[in-house]
Amino acid sequence: MIVLNIIEFIAAALGLGYFILRTGSHFVIGRTAFALAVACLFTVVMGFVNYDNESRWLFIKVVLFVLVTALSVRRPQFSILILIAVVLFQVSTSEGKSATFPLPILALLTIYIFPRIKALYSVIIFTLAFLILSLSSGLRSGVVFGLIAISIAALPPVVNKGLVRLIPHIMFIYIAVMVSAFALFIADFMPQSFFTASNIERSSMIFRAVTMSPEYIFKGPRLTFDSSVSEVIDDTGVTSLYESDYGVDPHNFILSLWKDEGGLVALIWLIVFVRLMSFIVNKHSTDASTRTLAVMALLVYPVVHFTLSPPSTDNRLMIAAFIGLSYYILDKRRHS
Repeated sequence: MIVLNIIEFIAAALGLGYFILRTGSHFVIGRTAFALAVACLFTVVMGFVNYDNESRWLFIKVVLFVLVTALSVRRPQFSILILIAVVLFQVSTSEGKSATFPLPILALLTIYIFPRIKALYSVIIFTLAFLILSLSSGLRSGVVFGLIAISIAALPPVVNKGLVRLIPHIMFIYIAVMVSAFALFIADFMPQSFFTASNIERSSMIFRAVTMSPEYIFKGPRLTFDSSVSEVIDDTGVTSLYESDYGVDPHNFILSLWKDEGGLVALIWLIVFVRLMSFIVNKHSTDASTRTLAVMALLVYPVVHFTLSPPSTDNRLMIAAFIGLSYYILDKRRHS
């Protein structure tokens, strides 16, 4: 993990350097860059205002994530190096379902390195293989990605165009499903046998986060959230509540940020992420080429990870580099 942290800091520094060089001596920046800079500054200020012994420094990691993404969009060579480093790390250090080989990364690298390859067929093959591996290992994010990506890649244009436009909103769909499922569960409309222990854990954390949100706008609940979630699931019989060094983890980038920094900071970055993905999707949705459709299908992968995974260093680097390289491939195709 130390190696990945070093890579993240180097990539972020290069991203910041590239931004400064692009602005030039007159420091003229566009509205999007200015808005991102303000969002980063506000996040850092709020992070220091709310800093205590329970802080995970997520406010700094958000800024690093933005800078790495900015570098990845402009310099695909760095994206490739980052993705290779992430794959090597995950394969060599992960255990159980987390050790499932990230074939979607390999699929994206294949499309970039071999521009003449039949991209759509390659994505379907890689995705089917990854879906089978995910089903056998119980990797939830892999199953969700596989089902959506296969649908986008294989279904008729009338259907997959609608699915592509849903990509930026996957998180909203996921949260709505989990909150509804847990609400039905605690109301005894859905039997406990329908849920795995992991499903109860995650749905209860998301349910409690949503219900607690109005109370924590400017400051995250942190350990208060942990005790609250434990109380909610006490009657379910689940004893394997996931915990890290910082307590329970909602396995969701935005909810993790909410837990640490409060609702306002989390809302800002939710809007930023959704706008970013919407911009990429809308900008290239009129391109009917199979290569574009293949990359769009793969874009589900970082969005699903953003939605179902904790904001660990390897996940942050993977998502930033994956989105950056995907955008570069799509934009190059658009201008070719």
